[in-house]
Formats: sequence, structure tokens, C-alpha cells
Amino acid sequence: QTSWGMTTRCLGISIMVHGDDKGLVLPPRVAPIQVILIPIASRKSSDSGAESKCHDLAQLLKAQGIRAQVDDRQNYTAGWKFNWWELKGVPLRLEVGPQDMARQSCCLVRRLDGARKDV
Repeated sequence: QTSWGMTTRCLGISIMVHGDDKGLVLPPRVAPIQVILIPIASRKSSDSGAESKCHDLAQLLKAQGIRAQVDDRQNYTAGWKFNWWELKGVPLRLEVGPQDMARQSCCLVRRLDGARKDV
């Protein structure tokens, strides 16, 4: 008897095909979160305004139909968050820090090839 149901083997194959040594790589249409916004806290002050800027940007993205989320957890470093979301396969990461706020920009990182671009 043939079964065409979804199995764990089929899910494993999908992860192997859409992954690399750093974790899962999902296309934007398939990814549950398309953009993750990560505020980078300043060492000098705990409130640099980056977190509120990330929430504002997330609202703008959501209004355009983009699935965006802000990782505003205080108990993890920015590097840990970068790795966490890279493993999850989020296609785009926006980093907002105090220097970026001064330049009125943020850093966009693509998961597929790791390309960084100031926007």
C-alpha cells in the first residue's frame, strides 16, 4: 500500500535541501518570519532608542505585508541573536545600533549569502 502522507523523512529531506552548515535557509515566501529586526544596545547606555526604532520599522514592514518580528530580548547578546535567527533560516536580518541611528541607516544582512548592506 502506498502512502502519500507527510513523514518525518520528507521533512528531513526538505531541511537537508534547504540548508547549509549554518542551519536552515528558507526562501522568503516560505519563511514564517521574513525579516528579523535586532536592536544593538550601546555599552554606554542601556536605552539608545534602537529598540523603539526597530518596533517602528517592524510596523512599517508589516503594513506592507512583510512578516517581520523584533528580537528585543535583553538576556542575550546581539551575536547570539544573529546565530539563533540564522539557524532558524530567517531570510533577512536588520541590525539597528547607536551608530546606525546617528547615520539614519541600518545594516541589512541576507541569510542566503551573508551579504551586508547599509540601507
